[in-house]
Amino acid sequence: MPGVDLHIHSNFSDGELSPAEIAEEIKKAGITAFSVTDHDTIKGLSEAEKAAERLGLEFVPGVEISIYFDNASFHILAYYFEQTERFCSLLEELTQKRLIRAEKMIARINRLGYKLDIEDILKTGSRGSIGRQNIAQTMVKKGLSESTSALFQGLLRKGGPAYIPNPTIDPKTLFDEIHIAGGVAVLAHPGSTRHDEKIAGFAKAGLDGIEAYYCKHIKPQVAFYEKLARKYNLITTGGSDFHGKGRYPSKLGQFRVDYSILASLKERKKVIDEKRSKVAKPLIKKG
Repeated sequence: MPGVDLHIHSNFSDGELSPAEIAEEIKKAGITAFSVTDHDTIKGLSEAEKAAERLGLEFVPGVEISIYFDNASFHILAYYFEQTERFCSLLEELTQKRLIRAEKMIARINRLGYKLDIEDILKTGSRGSIGRQNIAQTMVKKGLSESTSALFQGLLRKGGPAYIPNPTIDPKTLFDEIHIAGGVAVLAHPGSTRHDEKIAGFAKAGLDGIEAYYCKHIKPQVAFYEKLARKYNLITTGGSDFHGKGRYPSKLGQFRVDYSILASLKERKKVIDEKRSKVAKPLIKKG
């Protein structure tokens, strides 16, 4: 069935396909609209947008921003933001911090007896932002591990011997920055994060939505997050979190959501734009 996919990673972060290749696969799958949401970088958006226009697809600009709050990791999806100098600077700062994080993780990996260099990652991995997936993929290519899944279950797992938390920013500060850029802020894959108790506070701080329709959410989880969204006046979004072969979904089109999900995202975008316009308008004194 036709639909949309609002959570896809390209090789500008830890995905396998280029933005243009993603657009081609989306077209083949019969999906009508999609978003590229790389980790902390928007360098692939221009290529994706051009490919979408060429193929007659609707494109939603996106990015997935990692934060570490109250000893837990969260991923925030931002959609429909303007690429302002302020917002781009924030993302560039986070990208640089991710590079520093990767270097520290590699140092830990080498202390454990492996032989890995940051240049190995840069040569074979991301065109933009670097994360654990890039490290894992490079280690497999170099014959240092049998699979990326084995690394994520051991060496690189959260709390594992080589793991270092993502660079962080306060949630309210991040939501504010996304809104200032005209974007919509959505909590990604809450069922994987497993800190539902934080959602009420996030909503109060400015969160706009929850990714209720996620490739790994089972029906009771979807129903639970739909209920939470109604309780806190949040929209619900969805996407495949596609990276490439080796993890589900391994092919674009295997998971999609109804176009009505994108329609609700657009409606929230209108609300944010209205608030921005009111703030931007100067007060006119009478008399």
